[in-house]
Amino acid sequence: MNNQPTIDRLNTLIDINNNRVEGYKTARDETLQNDLKIIFTKFINTSQECKNELVHEVEKLGGTPMHGTDTTSKLFRIWMDIKYALTCNDRDTVLNSCEHSEHHTVDIYTGILMESGEFLTDGHRELIETQLTRITIDYDSIKDLHSRAFEHQ
Repeated sequence: MNNQPTIDRLNTLIDINNNRVEGYKTARDETLQNDLKIIFTKFINTSQECKNELVHEVEKLGGTPMHGTDTTSKLFRIWMDIKYALTCNDRDTVLNSCEHSEHHTVDIYTGILMESGEFLTDGHRELIETQLTRITIDYDSIKDLHSRAFEHQ
């Protein structure tokens, strides 16, 4: 059986989680705002756990897990926007960029679930759906934080 299509899709999700980890580490280290440090650390932990689960699945399939991040990706550009906003101490721009990043992440997870039916086992589908739920919780929390910031302006 050719596992490469499944490995490719799982590696796409590994890349997304690698991007989240690196991006939120940078954001956490650059921000002076303690509430953002806490939420960024939570997002890092979510992605590290998701990545570890995906790496395990790729290895079980006999594949090589993706390492590092794809610096040509849309997420890389988003992280550069976040870093710039942090250096300007612009909370609204940081939250907006994080929200955009999380939206993009949810879209990729959803797309893989919708477009990869024949390449995913029931176990892989369940894993990805569980991870999508966790990432959606992160997305909802950043949207909530961002909307509360608007209310206080």
